[in-house]
Amino acid sequence: MKATSTKSVTSTKGSKWALALVLPLTFAVGCTEPKVPVPERPEVAQKCFVRATEDFRAGRVDEAGDAITKALAAAPKDDELLTLGGRIALARLDFDESIRLLDGVGGSDARSLRARAHWYLGNLGAASDELELLLEDPDVRDDWAKSVAELARRGYTEAALLR
Repeated sequence: MKATSTKSVTSTKGSKWALALVLPLTFAVGCTEPKVPVPERPEVAQKCFVRATEDFRAGRVDEAGDAITKALAAAPKDDELLTLGGRIALARLDFDESIRLLDGVGGSDARSLRARAHWYLGNLGAASDELELLLEDPDVRDDWAKSVAELARRGYTEAALLR
């Protein structure tokens, strides 16, 4: 009986060692964080987005505009596409289109583009609002935006006083 209990103690110790070795592997392999499915962009939208990006970087603004229009037709609520569309519209000096595309798009990049479009249109109050919100982002350091926000706010206030 003693031999059996010694044997069971030995096998229990061996099991503990085996468990100690296998358990971490189980967690490492089998218990990964669940991945949240990200809706994919339609293939045509992705291809047109890539083409628009390449054309824009190469200075082919009209071609980039055509490509982003096709991309947005396939994925009209895609913020990344809308932001690129707003950037291209701004480069084409189509400030109203830039603002329209960026309406409701979050993020510092979109705010910066909207602010510039409002500035060029002479909408000083809206430009100042966007720039002030942009500057609240701790990742943004933009001395131009800070100066222009102050200038826009001052110009907007003075214009309102003259009315």
